[in-house]
Amino acid sequence: MLGLGLGHNAPYEAAKEERIKDTLIRLAQRENVSIRLCVFNGHPKYGDLRLAHRMSAALEPYCPVEVVPYTEDPGQMWRRVAECDAFLAERLHSAIFAYMAHVPFAVVEYRRKCADFARDIGLPEFCRFPGTGPDPAAAAELLSSLFHAPSFADMTPQEAQAQAELNFVKAPWYVEGV
Repeated sequence: MLGLGLGHNAPYEAAKEERIKDTLIRLAQRENVSIRLCVFNGHPKYGDLRLAHRMSAALEPYCPVEVVPYTEDPGQMWRRVAECDAFLAERLHSAIFAYMAHVPFAVVEYRRKCADFARDIGLPEFCRFPGTGPDPAAAAELLSSLFHAPSFADMTPQEAQAQAELNFVKAPWYVEGV
């Protein structure tokens, strides 16, 4: 199962949506795949549920599709991501969830924070797509390969956790005992 952490990111939204849709259709034509669309932003106006339903309708003729609506329980969403065999992240939090669950993933770098995260964990360039979305032919091939590969990140989640903890003990403003 391929998970997808959907996300809006103007000004590329329409073009990116088409590229993602084309990528997933190509993937479904080459692999026996089901797709799980995970909604990480549940805002009624600015959230991703409408996008998930649009994407689901476009993909259903090609493969089984499940929409996982937003939940306020991060553990529940983490479990749904962890059940996936591979993941395409259009939201930073979905990339972090896939990484922490040891699910091989690629990321759409819609903001600098996504590129910084990918660089920090050592995600190779070929698993990093621009904010406009991936080239559909190349991305379908990469996503197919993720089903048969361990995580590509150089840094383990345990190493990332240890580095993150340094923010609280090595930060320049930190004063022990205060």
